[in-house]
Order: sequence, then structure tokens, then C-alpha cells
Amino acid sequence: MGDDLVVHISVVGHASRRWRGAKTAAEAERLNQQLSEARAQNIRAVVEAIVKKELPGISIEVPGRGVGSREPFPTAGEDNAAVDRSVVVSIELANVNTGSRIERRPIRIYTPSKFWTLKVLSMTGASGIGARGTFMRIAIKNPFTGRQLTMAGYLFGGAFSPNPKDLFQFDSDPKKNPKDFDKPVGNEVTFETDEAEDFSYWVGSENGQWVRVVHDKIGLVRKRELTFLQFTRLDDYHPGSLVFEYEKGWSLPAVNISVVSGVLKVEGDVPSDYVDDTTLVTVPKVDVHPYYDGLLLSFPTGKAGLNDLTSNDRQRLTDFATNKARNIRVFAELGYKVTNPRP
Repeated sequence: MGDDLVVHISVVGHASRRWRGAKTAAEAERLNQQLSEARAQNIRAVVEAIVKKELPGISIEVPGRGVGSREPFPTAGEDNAAVDRSVVVSIELANVNTGSRIERRPIRIYTPSKFWTLKVLSMTGASGIGARGTFMRIAIKNPFTGRQLTMAGYLFGGAFSPNPKDLFQFDSDPKKNPKDFDKPVGNEVTFETDEAEDFSYWVGSENGQWVRVVHDKIGLVRKRELTFLQFTRLDDYHPGSLVFEYEKGWSLPAVNISVVSGVLKVEGDVPSDYVDDTTLVTVPKVDVHPYYDGLLLSFPTGKAGLNDLTSNDRQRLTDFATNKARNIRVFAELGYKVTNPRP
């Protein structure tokens, strides 16, 4: 029986299932294994250097291993999902009683994302003598976690068409098509931000985002019709114009242009940016609240070097390892014995 401070640091590299150019599934698995190991070892070297610098005199190993494409994340919905091109770093810290053992609690992993999807859940509106009003509902999804944020609101603006029949126009007739008010519009759009963001980026200071929606239908004989959405008040690296409707074809001469804007407010709860690693192992009984945390870093396809990560992700890794090592040092200075169980 005794009070020990137990520290376990692990680095696990992942690779997605896809490997273009591989002649066989076995070759793809072998190449993915090598790639995941390279990712894990490159991140492990950074974490180990930081921990040893912050904790001189304390023997702490930082194991790194690759699992190839054998352990895909359950939230990944494609064969090259960004979450599966990742390295997961976890640091577990707890003051324990070594006399008995229990199962470990899940690790919470913070999962911001550079990759997002936009889906227009519904969009209904009407035009009249140059004016237009639209009610819109959208969903923004983090593919790492599969969770999505829903926003909705009324947008107002103008519309132009030289055709007298378009002076008064409804997107749908609710008497004939009542379900059209809740019918998804267009295609799901995948886009990327320059840096990894979480859901608070989309919530903003106004519990929503200003958007602009542009509809453009132009053609003499060959017709082109598209609708796109813009987030107008995000930072310089906002996602730009997201085209969720696009159609080409043949038609009589036609011109129909509309622009509406307004605020889409958050509907319901804001999803969590954390996922739980629910792998269960046996550890000594916890006497005080454990400190478990994790960090997920996603690599570009086929890349494994530290410099392949964005500068923001490299800083997140440095801050994560530094802060956790300093937490360990505080506990050690309080008189707890630091031990390092082998994985």
C-alpha cells in the first residue's frame, strides 16, 4: 500500500486504408504500417525531448508504435479519412493506491478539424418585384467525430430576372408540396480551413454566423445554374464560396440572379469537440481524481514528417507535451513518488 504518481505516455500512429499504387491488399497494409510507424516515431521524438527537458531526473519512457490501417476510427466514413491519417498522443496521470486495481477510465481526446462538411438541410423562399426572402437551415459536421452543428435563420436581399413571370416567385407551393420545407437542398460539400478549428469557430461571438447565399441562372442555349454559400465574417482563411447546387443543360434564354444575406443562429446544443478512447486496461486503484488527456494530430495523405503538419498543429503538440510535463512536476514537488509503468 502506498501513494504513487503513475505516469503513462503513449504515441500511436495510424494510417488510412487507402494506398493508391499498391498492387495488392497485403502491399497496401505493409506500406500503411511503415507510414504509421514513421508518424508515431517522429511525434514521439518531440514529446520525449520535451518531457525529459521539463522533468530532469525522472525516468519516463515515451513508447511510440504504429498500427497501420488495422485500427480505423469508428467515426471515419471513408477509406482516406483525415482522422485515420493521425497520431494520438496520450498522457495519463493519477495519484494511486497500489494495493488494489480497477479498470481505467476513458481518455478524452480533443479533436479540432481542418476538414468539414456543409449540408443544406432546407431552404425555402420567395421573390417579388426585386426583393427576396429565404429561410435556411444548414448542418456543419466534423468528420473526425461525426458530430454536427445545426444553424438556421432568415436571409433577405434582392433578385433580378427580366422575365415578367418571375416578378413573383415561390420556391415551392406548400399546399402541393408541404414536405419541401424540410427537404435537403443540393449536395454535401467538403471543404478545408487553413488551421484546425473546433465548433466554437462556427458559433462565433453572436451564437451564429453571417452568411451570403447567391443563386445564379444564366443561359442563352447552354444553361448554367448554381447556388453557393459564403461565410462573410470569418477570419482571412474562411472557406470561401461553397457551391452546394450546380447544374448544366440546355434551355431557352434565361437570366435569374438573387443574393440574400443574414445571420444563421445555432439550433440546439453545441456538439462536444472531445471523443473518448474507450479501450479498457487494468491499472492501480485511483485514490484521487485522475488526469487523463489526449491529442490527435492529422497528417496529409502519404506524409509522416513533423514539418508536414501545419505550424498551428506543431505548436499544439509542443504546448500539450510541455503543459502535461509541468503538471507531473508539480505533483512530484508535492511529495508524491513518480513511477512509470511499462505499457
